Amino acid sequence: MAALTSKQITALADQFLAFAKAVGDYRIQHDEELNASQKKDLKSYHKQLLNRSDELYTTSATLVMDEIETSIESIKSVTSRLEDLPTASEHSESY
Repeated sequence: MAALTSKQITALADQFLAFAKAVGDYRIQHDEELNASQKKDLKSYHKQLLNRSDELYTTSATLVMDEIETSIESIKSVTSRLEDLPTASEHSESY
């Protein structure tokens, strides 16, 4: 299975957060209709969804930082190779 990108993980986190919000809204809107066990279960589901959303956002941010680190290393490598090239004045002196 292919690895997910940071954008894909963020999109998943957004969906978990939306689902958590829906569960929380339901709990509030139906508080008087729910028994103690149902309230406890919905509270637990709500918390689990929020936690998963947080974990996914953190994973996405970590991937972004890894991508940035890779890009920086690539830029450093190109810069180093460019610095090793002869300058225009050095090149014309060799003719």
